Amino acid sequence: MMRGNRMRRLMKKKPIQDVDLISELPDPIIQHIMSSLPYKDAARMSILSKRFASAWTSFPIIFLDETLNMGSCLELTGKQKLNSFLGYVGDFLSRRRLDVSLEKFRFCFCLSNRSEQPNGGIENAISYAIEKNVKELELDFVGKRFKCLAHYSLPMKVLSAQSVTVLSLKGFMLEPPQNLVLDLPFIRELRLEKCKGMQTLSVSSQTLKIVVLESCQRLEKVEIDASNLESFSFGGGANSSCSVDITACKSLEYVSLRNAGITDEWIKHEVAQFLRLEVFKVVRCRLLENFHVSNANLKTVELSDCSNLQKIEISSRSLNTFVYVGQLMPSQVFIYSPSFHAKVSLSVDHPLPHDWFSSFRDFLSCFDHCKELEIACSIEMALIVPIDSRDNLLPPLYDLKYLKVVAKFPTKSEDLVGLLDSLLWFAPRLTVLSFVSGSKEKSLKFEYDKAVAIDEDLECCYSMPIKCWRHSLKKVTMENFEDREDTILQTFFAQKATRLEATSREDSASADASAAEEAVSRGSGSVIARNIGDLRAIIMANFFDANDTLEIMIRDRKLGFRVNAENGEGESERDGVFDDGERGESTMPERFRYLTKEAPDPPVRWPWFVALGFLIYAWRAVLFELGNWKRGVIAIIGFVGYLLKLLLAVVFHFIGDPITSLIRCIETAIYTFQAFYSGIVRSAPVPELTLIIMLASAVLAIGEAAAPNSISRQPYLLTVSGLIGYAAVRNYISEPLFWTLLLGLYAFSRFIKKKDDVTSALPAAAVLAAIGEPWVRVLVMVSYLALAISYHSKQLAKGKEEVEVVTADTSSRVPVPLLCAALAIGIHVAAKWAGYRHLTWMLV
Repeated sequence: MMRGNRMRRLMKKKPIQDVDLISELPDPIIQHIMSSLPYKDAARMSILSKRFASAWTSFPIIFLDETLNMGSCLELTGKQKLNSFLGYVGDFLSRRRLDVSLEKFRFCFCLSNRSEQPNGGIENAISYAIEKNVKELELDFVGKRFKCLAHYSLPMKVLSAQSVTVLSLKGFMLEPPQNLVLDLPFIRELRLEKCKGMQTLSVSSQTLKIVVLESCQRLEKVEIDASNLESFSFGGGANSSCSVDITACKSLEYVSLRNAGITDEWIKHEVAQFLRLEVFKVVRCRLLENFHVSNANLKTVELSDCSNLQKIEISSRSLNTFVYVGQLMPSQVFIYSPSFHAKVSLSVDHPLPHDWFSSFRDFLSCFDHCKELEIACSIEMALIVPIDSRDNLLPPLYDLKYLKVVAKFPTKSEDLVGLLDSLLWFAPRLTVLSFVSGSKEKSLKFEYDKAVAIDEDLECCYSMPIKCWRHSLKKVTMENFEDREDTILQTFFAQKATRLEATSREDSASADASAAEEAVSRGSGSVIARNIGDLRAIIMANFFDANDTLEIMIRDRKLGFRVNAENGEGESERDGVFDDGERGESTMPERFRYLTKEAPDPPVRWPWFVALGFLIYAWRAVLFELGNWKRGVIAIIGFVGYLLKLLLAVVFHFIGDPITSLIRCIETAIYTFQAFYSGIVRSAPVPELTLIIMLASAVLAIGEAAAPNSISRQPYLLTVSGLIGYAAVRNYISEPLFWTLLLGLYAFSRFIKKKDDVTSALPAAAVLAAIGEPWVRVLVMVSYLALAISYHSKQLAKGKEEVEVVTADTSSRVPVPLLCAALAIGIHVAAKWAGYRHLTWMLV
């Protein structure tokens, strides 16, 4: 209040332009202005007036950086530079007010060697920050240098400060090396970079959100227990084998691992538990061989320089970006996602390996279903597949629409043509092809004719199951190419594309269209036109002479026509006139003439909505001139739209969750089926399944021969026994439970259903013969055969053989488990055959 009265008095005494209103602002507002400026500019602001200097002494942000605060001390080196900087720090802190808490404290000084260890100056500055209840504490003893020359022995009070919410330590060491345990109750962000002396690191906090561990030497194990952790980044040294345990962090959204000692099992089981994970990056993890990730919420996956990686399998319906950087790997990349962008950056050795192009083609075929593919290659010649190598191979990216190539753009015309031809062979149905070289991007846009190419056009790919781009390309639009490149590309497409209508630049399409129309010459016998759409008019203009006239008169609903031709001398000839009036009376008998009468056509009735559309189009000017009507219609449409939104909101309020759950169940079922199908295609044990079918069929034949209808009378028990056998093989149930269930099936059939011994023992015998150990199989089949012979002998003694043969059911079906096993064999064999033919088959 007193400051406001003082400002009013000053304004009365002096003109408004002579009053320093900023200096009269309260300290919090001045400090807020300072916080919006770079720290160096805020320090300069403090010397402009005593008012600013007073606010500076209580400024809650302190940056003690040798590059900002040294002044003339920048010319010093070694111990003198450190002592000078610490002297400045002591003077600066002594001038500050004592009753001010700190929001942020940053101390940055690069130690050059161990002899520069201070005698207490740095520790005094750190103690000052902790005593002022600092919230964000950053200690940096490395600066912007890549390698840490010396480390600072960190006081343990830093690791136990209760007020710290953001802790960033760079270039410190613990003496002696120890197992570090951090338990900070209010910390939100933890960053440890280029530190040493930690053998293991254990962090526990329920408020922790971000953890960054970078280049910490000799760190063997990291264990994080933070249920609310959202981001975790680990970067080890080149020879690091540090293990990472973050299983307790269920809220992770971002995970980055570099040079970490993670295995295939860790990736497969741990990543699936992070239900909120969106970004997962793995860089230079040498222990990985099979990268298998299944997470429905995953959006970005990046794999870089994993030298031993052999297989990649990702299942995520939300995936939109996949990045791979490294050497060309075997074509075992399986990505189950409906739509994603793939970015592939390959390291190529020079000269190219002898099998490079076939391996490269197989690798690219794994990305045929992606939405957009970006290929980065250090050698552009690695993308140009020789023409003779394409004859026995099919295009790997037939369904791809968008392709971006990041490489050095060819300067020679033959290299440019070869690169473009090779890329169009890779993806013959591209919509957009982009070239990125440096900061400049050039693109080609393609339009295709949907008509099927005739056989005469297919000389280059007549025997191939997939036709090339040459026979359906209709239009090409070029963007950002130079004039020389435009000429080369236009010549290339004009020679290769059989149905090309136009090649144009984005900014000159209209000029090219007008030039095509001026190319038509009336008196010439041969006409050259770039626009195929004018072909019919050109032919008609040159086919008939200028002095001839052609008249074709077709009468309404009659079969006759008249042709008159007039030559240059004025004479006219009249060729055949086919008219009903001049042909004379027909000689057809009367009794057959009714057959020649045509049925009348139904009257043409225009639908009302078509007529209404024409009326609205005809009166469009009048309707739109009436502004009130227009605004009224728009208001009504907007009101109806709001009502529909309200109705939709009400509907989703009551049944939105069930609909969402139903959609998720359907998606889960689809992905489960895809995974099951992929497992069959990839690793179905065909020999084992064949043996199972043979042995089970033998047992079923024995049972059917001894007790007719023993299969058809218990199809459900046979199906249940098959499921029990499958569960036992997959270790879903224990062995005692397996035997108990088989015994229960026998007891149910024998004592409840009152069936004979052969029929009752059939389900258990079939399962044991199919999946048992070799000695179990032999024992079961011999025992069951003896039981069947004994039962059949008893039936012969009773004289019932004839009755049972007469009443036997001939329409028995094969049990469901055997059908499933046969279907699995068929799917596996068909998939392998189709894949083999897709890669090597050439139709003749």
